[in-house]
Amino acid sequence: MKKILSFIMLFAVCLTAASCGGTGSDITSGSNTDTSDVFSDTLTTKQTEQSAQTTTTGGSVSPDVEYGENDVTVLDVGKYVKLVYNPAYCHITTSVEKGVGSRETVTLEVQMKDGYIFDGWSLEKAMDNGASRASRAEKYTLTVSNETMVWTNYSVSLVYHANGGETKNGSDTYTQNFSAVWYKCPSTLRENGYFTREGYTLVEYNTKADGSGTPVSLGSRVAMNECPSIDLYCIWEKQNDESDFEVTVDASAVTISKYIGSSENVVIPDSIKGKPVIGINNGAFSGTNVERVVLSKNVKYVAPNAFSNCNKLETFVMFDSLMEISDSSFEGTSVKNLRVNAALDMYDSWTTSWSNSKLDRLIWAKSNGADVVAIYGGSGAYYGFDCEAIDKALEGKYEIVNLGSNANVSASIYFEYLSSVMDEGDIVLWTPEAGDYVLGIEKFSQRAWEFNAGHYDILRNIDISEYEGVFSSYSSYAASHASAQRSFEAFDSNTNMYGDCVSERETRNPYCSYSYKSYVNSLENGTYSYIAGIIKDMSGKGIRIYYTYAAMSKDGTGFDDAIMADYESALLKAFPEVTVISEYKDCLVDNDQIYDSVWHLTLDGAKARTEVVIHDLVAQLEKEEG
Repeated sequence: MKKILSFIMLFAVCLTAASCGGTGSDITSGSNTDTSDVFSDTLTTKQTEQSAQTTTTGGSVSPDVEYGENDVTVLDVGKYVKLVYNPAYCHITTSVEKGVGSRETVTLEVQMKDGYIFDGWSLEKAMDNGASRASRAEKYTLTVSNETMVWTNYSVSLVYHANGGETKNGSDTYTQNFSAVWYKCPSTLRENGYFTREGYTLVEYNTKADGSGTPVSLGSRVAMNECPSIDLYCIWEKQNDESDFEVTVDASAVTISKYIGSSENVVIPDSIKGKPVIGINNGAFSGTNVERVVLSKNVKYVAPNAFSNCNKLETFVMFDSLMEISDSSFEGTSVKNLRVNAALDMYDSWTTSWSNSKLDRLIWAKSNGADVVAIYGGSGAYYGFDCEAIDKALEGKYEIVNLGSNANVSASIYFEYLSSVMDEGDIVLWTPEAGDYVLGIEKFSQRAWEFNAGHYDILRNIDISEYEGVFSSYSSYAASHASAQRSFEAFDSNTNMYGDCVSERETRNPYCSYSYKSYVNSLENGTYSYIAGIIKDMSGKGIRIYYTYAAMSKDGTGFDDAIMADYESALLKAFPEVTVISEYKDCLVDNDQIYDSVWHLTLDGAKARTEVVIHDLVAQLEKEEG
């Protein structure tokens, strides 16, 4: 059962201690980026049907949707208008009048709930995705004779307290409005000169001025807890004195050659000798007793062996303006805690289209005390589910989140994160393709960075010392990120609010071959021992881990009864806390339900595959409930 909304969550990403309300100066709207928005029949059928029932021609009606549902809704208004809005934030009254010929005159009037901010109406796509504002008036009338999509644009506000520093306008507080059109949990401000304090580095925001509340890294998402406004405080750390460093100086910049100070907590200065510090040279900190290092936002590279043999170094804080760093920078050093602050805009690729809405929904659900079913797999999960159908089948008892990402993102990363934010009663539905990463091998990849670039705070719950390639894969990601950025408010509506891919897709008859046999020995030999420990911990907290097979083509090769029996036996031996709820044969689909690669399903394939999973999931829950 879902928990009451006042349930207090003690995990890093959800700012449950944040207060509703707060006042500040310099009110500014979030930035918009001109991007395409392919929004066609991508919202849930439940929402569309519910809204359509209330639409009539002539007169004034109020949509029959209750406040608090907090999902984007499409309302059919008359013959032509599809109105996009969220009943959690506003109430809309509509009227339609017949005009000349096929024309209709449609009037829309919005009444914002509580302190939510109305930003205006836009046509065909949201203002976040580049649309111009059609009207700022709360009452908007338009005449239409063909299908028109009208977006209701609104925002929430974050009130930032400079907390010893200054805002860019010299005041103590700065209020930034962030769009709530798509995301329930807005991103926080990145490092872009909004706040300054001479000789100090802004290392994070916090819900309390003394830093004892819930922290959030710059640019990461913050739970609003159904409030239209919350307060955040800048947390500053004093930079080390210039005398703590030997440096190399050129015409325009400084690099650190050697650390000669005695502090175990080192905060790299923004500048030395009046010039920006842009790099940490080979051996600069080698063999020192530093325990924690905070880089300046100006640092662009960290050389190999820069922090080699630093036996006490556990925490490393950096900005994503850093371009060059590698695992060799920490040779003989085992960093456990990595904190990343955003200085750039959001990565415009996998982050926007695949991951942001998923994490947004998870943070929102857990911050409001809901029980969650989190689906995890690679792209087969992203293309393979109809979560609205699962939601209906479970009668709203759980919030459903499809975290399906990519077969090159380690399941260990997500499971370790989920272990910290989920609790008793939650379910992880694990549906991995056959592959090292989706089975949880301890390696970071470029994809791992790309899929979490909109919420670096996922790293607050990850022990990076257990993973290979963390910093080396970051450098590959950094190069792509620097050349492809997009507003944190931008979204891709080909991913729905659950996290499913809802774009139209036809079969391309791909060749389907599977390799489960090759993973039997790896499972038996403990190759995935780290994720096995995570799963054991999750089970001890009352989090249930169910396993269902990734959908496969009936015409595929590389699997048969004997292979799959050996695989399942090895799986349960490696992960005894996991419950396999499906037979692999039940997860087979027709080849014409495969989209463009071995694991990707068409929409029809996803619906058929989901019916099987619903049957298995409901049967397992009924079994447990007696």
